[in-house]
Amino acid sequence: MMLKYFSYFLPPAIILLLLTPIFWWFWYARLKYLQKISRINILKRQQKSEKATFYSSLIIERSVFWLYLHPLKNKKILRQMAGGRSESAAYALRYSHPFAALLLLAHSNAAQAYRKIHKQRAYWFKSSFYAPFVPLLAHLLFKVDDFLQFIRRLNTTEISRLSRPYYHFLAAYAYLQEADMLSASEQASLAQKQFHKLKYAHETAQCYILLGEIYRISCLNDISQTMNEAALKIYKEQKLPLNQAQTLAVLAMLMVFSGRYEEAEDKYIQALKLAPTQQMKAYILNQYALLDIVNNNLKSAEQKAIQALNIHKTLKNSVGTAYSHQLKGQIAYNDRHYRTAQKESALAAQSYEKLHNYSALSESLYLVAQSLLKQQKYKTAEKHLRRILEINRAHPNNFHIAGAYSLLGLIYMKTDDLPRAKVLFQQSLHLEQQHNRCEGLVADYSNLACIEELSGHRDAALDNLKISLEYAQKSEDNELIQLITDKINKIT
Repeated sequence: MMLKYFSYFLPPAIILLLLTPIFWWFWYARLKYLQKISRINILKRQQKSEKATFYSSLIIERSVFWLYLHPLKNKKILRQMAGGRSESAAYALRYSHPFAALLLLAHSNAAQAYRKIHKQRAYWFKSSFYAPFVPLLAHLLFKVDDFLQFIRRLNTTEISRLSRPYYHFLAAYAYLQEADMLSASEQASLAQKQFHKLKYAHETAQCYILLGEIYRISCLNDISQTMNEAALKIYKEQKLPLNQAQTLAVLAMLMVFSGRYEEAEDKYIQALKLAPTQQMKAYILNQYALLDIVNNNLKSAEQKAIQALNIHKTLKNSVGTAYSHQLKGQIAYNDRHYRTAQKESALAAQSYEKLHNYSALSESLYLVAQSLLKQQKYKTAEKHLRRILEINRAHPNNFHIAGAYSLLGLIYMKTDDLPRAKVLFQQSLHLEQQHNRCEGLVADYSNLACIEELSGHRDAALDNLKISLEYAQKSEDNELIQLITDKINKIT
């Protein structure tokens, strides 16, 4: 009897068994398609946003997966995600997956999401999966102090395997902030390999941009250009005009440093044509102004800086506004209007202090000190430089601490305190040697040469100038190379 009934159930069971892999394949293929199309369209939608937006392929994929577990219930939301709109998904996941919901919100408004995340940061850091995204958002929004504080809180051994590439990316920026180029490049390379393996194209391109910055600071301009071109290739394949424009501006800046001014101008013009947002146009205009400064077209540079400043003010972009003031200060300094330079750079410093961006604050204070030095206000200039040293004790940043020591050395050299000046130049040199920063090394060896020459030590002066020339040649700055060569010829 049992066999009789079994014969009725056997054929349907066999059919079901055969169809299960097909149903599973169809379910999985549709999920992967929705994840891919959501990633692409959210990124494309961000290209036109004037607000700061966060992006993570991992968060998008996870969110789509959770929504897809109930496809009928979330049909409309999944359709919106596939169209690049993540707001409804963020609302739908607010109770079941609150961390993911806030990060999805950050894909359309990073500042709004960060305010909420910052309040809940104690809970976020307990999550091995979500913890790295807190400093990642802080970095995106230029919250430098928060970023450094949060990155130190991460326990690397407890970070989820899936989130680990984001941690390596963040660690690279942290090392870059501390001017540790070797560690920064190691972490950025590790992040790039892991993102590439996951097929996260956008994150891979971001790693190339970061590596380009690291190599540029290390005076390896050819490698830096290769890294940025690799990023640009990815952005072109994905048809992302905002990222293309930004990368073209970076490449143009590299060409400025290499003295390839016509190529740089072509890149800036291309970048401005591609830029889909006013904010990106302002960013490129500021970079373009740097080319005008190098070419001594200071009126043109000022026009661009003012145009950029007006855009940033309209968009209430405090970071961009501060940078435009700093750039105006640099233009005024090059034009020998030192009081204006002092005023503009002081305005930038005030803004950066409110933003807790201590790296940029130190840079602006340095320009204030330079302007005061030109006005022979040595005591006031020294006061600002001492403040940079104080900031460094609380918020270490070797880029600007070395510059502060160097400029203090110049002050003492101008007041004929040569022994003290020499010690300060040597302190600056020690910091620059630790991190192999060519520009700083060129300046410090040149300054030490000047001290030796004033002290009557001709051979020592010549030795220092020759070392300075070696580093200048690495930087490919033809004007600087010629200047040092002339000094050597003068002594010999």
